[in-house]
Amino acid sequence: MTPAREFSAAVWPILVDLDGDAYTLWGPAGGQRDLLLTVGGELRAFRRWSDLVSFVLQDRPSNFSRIAGFRSLQDSLAQPVRSIPDCMTEYPLGEVAVWMRRRKHEPWPVALDCMNLLWDAARTVGDTVVVQQMRRGGGPLSELMDALAFAEGAADLQAIDWKGAADAYDAARTRLRSAWRVDERW
Repeated sequence: MTPAREFSAAVWPILVDLDGDAYTLWGPAGGQRDLLLTVGGELRAFRRWSDLVSFVLQDRPSNFSRIAGFRSLQDSLAQPVRSIPDCMTEYPLGEVAVWMRRRKHEPWPVALDCMNLLWDAARTVGDTVVVQQMRRGGGPLSELMDALAFAEGAADLQAIDWKGAADAYDAARTRLRSAWRVDERW
């Protein structure tokens, strides 16, 4: 039996669908807002779990390097158990795009989580176009985010401009994907 590792630090690893699985970090980078891992102002992710672990353990400079939560993550990853944790949160950005284009919509909490990830990614790199589309009152995508946050059933989602929301989501995902550097090898 392989021991499981839990991450209780303020910075935690996640798995994001960036045209294939990629591992990155998410957490409050020295402030109240959640951000994603950046190096030199560029979003950073890794195709292999071991490369993210190496990046963290080698103490490479990043927006998380100087915060206490990052030190806790380093301590956790320095333990002998180095396998991918069972409890890692996944963000299937592509699946959300497909879900948004369906004709019948049921509330799906993962969709809102993925939209929040894109929101934090946009704020991390200062992409004001995406932030504006996702900010309350910013159009169909922000209306969908609000509806998902408070929906109690499919009826609450009927008034949404699904095509407009899906188009805005696809545009945001494309813009932010181009801002992400995904390393095949570290």
